[in-house]
Amino acid sequence: MSIVLKDLELWFDEDKPVLNRFSLELPERGLVLITGPSGCGKTSLLKVIAGLLTPHSGSVEGLDDKHISMVFSEDVLLPWLTVFQNVVLGSGERNSHALHALTRVGLDGSLDLFPDELSAGMQRRVAIARALAFNSDILILDEPTNSLDAALAQDIMEYIITTGKDRLIVCVTHDTNLIKTYAESLISVTGPPLHLV
Repeated sequence: MSIVLKDLELWFDEDKPVLNRFSLELPERGLVLITGPSGCGKTSLLKVIAGLLTPHSGSVEGLDDKHISMVFSEDVLLPWLTVFQNVVLGSGERNSHALHALTRVGLDGSLDLFPDELSAGMQRRVAIARALAFNSDILILDEPTNSLDAALAQDIMEYIITTGKDRLIVCVTHDTNLIKTYAESLISVTGPPLHLV
């Protein structure tokens, strides 16, 4: 069953709507890239899909019984937990899933480090590994390649797409390399408020 966003309206200031009767149908599985100017409401849209924001009106259909994992634009790692502990927490205590994800993003040698001991790029990879280890039905990514060089970003996206081939991946990005590579999956938006183009 596809996910249908219908006539969504959301605002934080009555004079400045973020979503203005925004409608979109998302497939049951596959990659959907969303791009558009900064501040047009892309992150808010992701949070509505994830159930973290409730629109003032409109409806979101097709999410019943769906498990969702999300990579936020900030990494949101728990500073008192090690790399491995952060990812295990996201995996539902499935150690093998956590270890596999960390190995695949190249961090199997950093399991016992804490977030403040990591570079920005390493922290980003931990956040991605945590979301992938959860093995959700829907994976939501907000600028997943932030802090990653072009080669690493491409490798990580290939891993994300391979592991997510049977689920829906909704990805907001400004990364021109990703946009060129996966252009067939691209939805361009403008705003604010958010509109399809």
